[in-house]
Amino acid sequence: MVYRLALSLVLALAPLTAAVAEEPDVSGAQIPESAIKQFDGVMNDVRALGEWPVQAERLNTMMDNMWRGNGWDEETDTFARKIAREVTNIPPWEFERRMEKITEMVTKRYAFDPAQADSFRSSIYRESLGFMFSNFEVISKHAGEYVVSRVRGEPLTAEQIARWTKESDPLIADAMSRVDRMRVNTRRDANPRQKQLLRRDFDGFDRRMDDIVKQRAAWARGEWKPDAWGMQDDPVQVPQSRRVPPDSAEIRRAREETPFAMVGRGGLIDVLTANETTWARYVRKFIERHELDAGQQTAIRSILAELESRAGQYRQAHCAEIDAVPVPERSSATELAPIREMFSELQARSLALLTQSQRDAEEH
Repeated sequence: MVYRLALSLVLALAPLTAAVAEEPDVSGAQIPESAIKQFDGVMNDVRALGEWPVQAERLNTMMDNMWRGNGWDEETDTFARKIAREVTNIPPWEFERRMEKITEMVTKRYAFDPAQADSFRSSIYRESLGFMFSNFEVISKHAGEYVVSRVRGEPLTAEQIARWTKESDPLIADAMSRVDRMRVNTRRDANPRQKQLLRRDFDGFDRRMDDIVKQRAAWARGEWKPDAWGMQDDPVQVPQSRRVPPDSAEIRRAREETPFAMVGRGGLIDVLTANETTWARYVRKFIERHELDAGQQTAIRSILAELESRAGQYRQAHCAEIDAVPVPERSSATELAPIREMFSELQARSLALLTQSQRDAEEH
């Protein structure tokens, strides 16, 4: 399920991740024979669960419950859910069919011309393979554990999900990074109508990710319940399930407490400033809000890359101290203060790039 959530970020929750990605093409990378055997083993286990149409219907019911439970009911949410359903209906071992289905649906939605469709097809193959190749160890481990629990009829536990959540942090960060990096590139060859639809779909992705990030913080604390994954109707999980009405006070409160909020005219304020994987989102919003020209965009992305690298080096050198800090406390913990200072530096250096006319426009 952790794998499904993360892959959904790349394939379903943010359906358009087209154009040329600014990273090496890893689609031709050689996967170790041991990894291939491990993956084949997981796929064999998946087959052991029974006929795929039956399993697909169960998974789709779970996702339907998730969409309703989180109140994801806008048109862009519906489209994302439609892609997720169509992909789920195709067995996971038929990777090429899944990629072609996504390409077909996205091409139709955005009215891509042949060149745009070919670009998207290349991109979705590259990014999906790159995502799975980069995170294969976690994907195979969690998928294997999930399948074993289903075969044995054992319900998932909050403690198990807490461990999965912590172990999958790099995987989630990678998926978010791919989307944030590539959404800027999608606009390069898009016409005005496509750009408008792109903005709407990616705004919908941001909103859904806000909900997921908030929930993941709770799961990491051991506060997971089956209905969080739409499993309230699952026969294995029913004894410990709890229904949450789509418009319940709990859902409204969760939205109010979402870790990303619009604050006045200042734009998107990310309270997770101690997590450098979120900074690309700040930069994207900054570029859009101030309509930066090509030179300014190059400069701000260079600043972002520098500070992300510095933050990553600090995190690696102090991983033991950082890992000991509970997730909810990281936005103010002393151990993360240097990374928060780097985010403040990112803000200051970004503002310094603005022309006087851009500053005047912000004030008015």
